[in-house]
Amino acid sequence: MIAAVLVLGWAAPFGLVALLPRGGGAGFYAVMAHNLMVAIFLPALLLPMASIGIGLVRCWREVGQAVRASPI
Repeated sequence: MIAAVLVLGWAAPFGLVALLPRGGGAGFYAVMAHNLMVAIFLPALLLPMASIGIGLVRCWREVGQAVRASPI
């Protein structure tokens, strides 16, 4: 059940994109416009960057307290 929901959730945006009118570009851009590719892949960039940022903040808080407590 979970696999079906994940597959449908991943496929739905691409299915909706197929219903959009085609762009006037040449070659590959006639099928998928640049702005559409940015909209699809931007979350693939931002979510890992946010995860790394959250991890760095958590690590900094944990390590930073230990460093301040020890004499240098």
